Amino acid sequence: MSSINRFGDVMVDWDSLLAAYKQHAELLGIGEEDRALLAQARAQAWELKNLQESLRARKQEATQQLNEVVRQGKEVAMRMRSLARHRFGPRNEGLSQFRVAPIRKRKSRRAAAEEAEQAPE
Repeated sequence: MSSINRFGDVMVDWDSLLAAYKQHAELLGIGEEDRALLAQARAQAWELKNLQESLRARKQEATQQLNEVVRQGKEVAMRMRSLARHRFGPRNEGLSQFRVAPIRKRKSRRAAAEEAEQAPE
């Protein structure tokens, strides 16, 4: 017989085994201790399965709340960077401390090409 791994299949298998033991209790009286252990394992398995489902739902709720807080935090960070840009001015190099790129003077294409030629290889 192949191995049963899915939870539902295991529970069906255990239920049928417990029912068969109950039906033939007089012949299998010596196995009563094992039947009780299996019944206990079945009850524990269902409790843990219910806990697992509850935790899955709580995890989804926590993920949704986390995503909302991160979204709000990003908005606040954007406003703070905007305020820093406003207070310091768009060209101030101090903006780099706020992870904002200051507006810098651009090099001409000719100066950039000359620099590239002079760079040691």
